[in-house]
Amino acid sequence: MKKFTMLFLLFMTACSQTDHYINSSGDIRTCNASWHEGIGHIQAKSYLRDCKRTQIATGYIPINLDVGHTGIFPNSEFTEKMGFKIDLIIKNSPADKAGITAGDYILKVNDNLIDDYPELLNAVGGDDSKQVKLETIKNGNVESYELKKRMIEKYNLR
Repeated sequence: MKKFTMLFLLFMTACSQTDHYINSSGDIRTCNASWHEGIGHIQAKSYLRDCKRTQIATGYIPINLDVGHTGIFPNSEFTEKMGFKIDLIIKNSPADKAGITAGDYILKVNDNLIDDYPELLNAVGGDDSKQVKLETIKNGNVESYELKKRMIEKYNLR
């Protein structure tokens, strides 16, 4: 029986997940869990869920370090006339270089009104597209930008 169990464990797939979170000071926190397929999966996912709740409750927001990004971190609260308020901008990011600032509002993405927060997060940082067109409201004026996403390695927030 021991021999069978050992052999079985050798052929199991090792899995892991690492989630990153960033706050307004640019501090990054990581939630990391590893497990073998079928063993410990529920405990690992539970840990990641609890870790995520803790990070968000203490002012951190999720960030994907593996994809190109515009450098924009919007607030999840949607305002009918204004859109989503931008909370953070990464210094020297495409958004920063274009003149987008924290406090501006994102009204349209790729010429479409946007009211879905996960869709907005994908547009500014999480999807595979290389470019995104944004329409923002800055000091009451509507402004348009075309941003090319790039990998952002150093996090300094404005």
